[in-house]
Amino acid sequence: MKYTLFAIILASSFCWGCRDTDLKELSFFRVEFSPPEMLELGQLHLMAFVIDLNGEKLESCGFVWSGHSDSVQIHPTALRKIAAIPPESAGAFDEYFNITEGQTLYFRAFAQLGERIVFSPNVETASLGQVVEIIGKHVVENNTARVFGRLTGSDIIPQNLTAYGHVYSSQTALPAIGLPDCDTTLVKQFDSNKGFESRLSNLNFNTIYYARAYAIDGGRLFYSQQVDTVIVQDGWIQISQGFPTDFIDGTAVLTSYGTIFAGFGINNIDGPANDILEEFWQFNPVNETWTTAKAFSNSPADKRTNASVFSIADTIYVIFGHQNNPDTRMVRGFWKYSISSNTWGSEVTIPISQNQFTSRSGAAGFVLNGKIYVGAGHKYENSNLRYLNDFWEYNPQTGIWRRVKSLPLNTLNGVSMAGRYEAVGFASQTNGYVGGGEFFGVPTTDFWRFTPPTSPQDSGTWTLVTNSFPGVGRIDGISFTIGDKAYYGCGWNIYERGLSDFYEFDMTTESWTKRTAFQGGNRIRMFGFALNGNGFAGTGYENFGLEPPVLYKDIWRYIPKTQ
Repeated sequence: MKYTLFAIILASSFCWGCRDTDLKELSFFRVEFSPPEMLELGQLHLMAFVIDLNGEKLESCGFVWSGHSDSVQIHPTALRKIAAIPPESAGAFDEYFNITEGQTLYFRAFAQLGERIVFSPNVETASLGQVVEIIGKHVVENNTARVFGRLTGSDIIPQNLTAYGHVYSSQTALPAIGLPDCDTTLVKQFDSNKGFESRLSNLNFNTIYYARAYAIDGGRLFYSQQVDTVIVQDGWIQISQGFPTDFIDGTAVLTSYGTIFAGFGINNIDGPANDILEEFWQFNPVNETWTTAKAFSNSPADKRTNASVFSIADTIYVIFGHQNNPDTRMVRGFWKYSISSNTWGSEVTIPISQNQFTSRSGAAGFVLNGKIYVGAGHKYENSNLRYLNDFWEYNPQTGIWRRVKSLPLNTLNGVSMAGRYEAVGFASQTNGYVGGGEFFGVPTTDFWRFTPPTSPQDSGTWTLVTNSFPGVGRIDGISFTIGDKAYYGCGWNIYERGLSDFYEFDMTTESWTKRTAFQGGNRIRMFGFALNGNGFAGTGYENFGLEPPVLYKDIWRYIPKTQ
């Protein structure tokens, strides 16, 4: 009992002692932390408030941060600090902090009064993901590529950016600005969805390029994490010098000397017979220029356009064609040109009646095993148009023409075709091919393989190529052969008008692949040839324009896909 009483007396004495002591009132202030604000790419504005400071002066204040949220919660005093200027009294303090690409950081605000440190109860986080990234699928157009990017690291409109665009290289798999083998685009237009596009121009064909998007904010440089792999394959380049004159319906032929000769065209779409050109030109592959060779003939009766031209050994052979426009007057005159002597001989007699081996225009043909094979086309008989499918062989060793197996008739839209006009012909080492063209204005797409005769009694065979041509049928298309591949395109049809698409035919597999379109626009009545592993195409005109048609004389070099 006495112990209880003693405790009461002691407690009473202690309480009275407390009342008599003049103690200073303690400051129980608190800190409130606002969410960080992203001002620019990677620049954070951190702001906090001190409340209930009661006029005291803070020793220090600021922010602590870490890449781990647990550290900010459990061990804030051990973290790196961002010092701020203390307010004069209760109020706000702030500081700026740069966050790097790919970082996610956690922050707490603090204030210190004497030995007492108060932390904000809330932890705020801020992150800067990819500032710039590759988006979408790049588009390759001949030797130009369009690549796409997007700014993603900030919601601000990037007027604060110094530059952005793409950096690319064919040598470095991780291109960067400043490397000697890297080129850079600078994008000036900005889309509201932060998407942008760069055009990579004058790229090399059959080359792989690597592209990264970039953005520069002041002195800081950001790259996309993704690298876009751009593959440039085949394509076209306009050569510096075109053909010597406007030219349509002409023909170009490769000789055994590795030279090209061209002629048998006209320089006026609706012109009279005297606009058909007698000139004959030779192409110089070194500087890609044209020089004049011996003119075809001084007799207007021998001139023709849309002729069939072939080359074997030292001789160029010319047969068929027409002599007026429109093509109602056909010819079959057979002529030879000596390449080495630059001379035309006299017309060669064909010992076959005109009724059997009739004149025609728009015939198709090829050279195979040292012999000429030519046929099809059309002609007029008594003002009636007649389509032909007969085929003929010429042996330059014997000087003999003989008839071989006719090009098979085909059924188009339920109508049995009797021949075709403006088809193309080309040959591999073992077979010839004929396809395309039209029958009474309706374009065809079928191609036929010709197996040549093996004896004087054999007339050869035609077999339909089972892999269908993937493009639309066309009239006045062109073709040329590079190695074991043939190329076919351009022309027109009554549905699509003018065409510029181009296709590769692998003669070993008899399969088709779409290739880069001719870059000179939609063209008809052109010529094409191949030389030194490249193709060439040009002249002609665009079809079905509302304005008067313009004839062209430009020539384009085609670089095939090699990878």
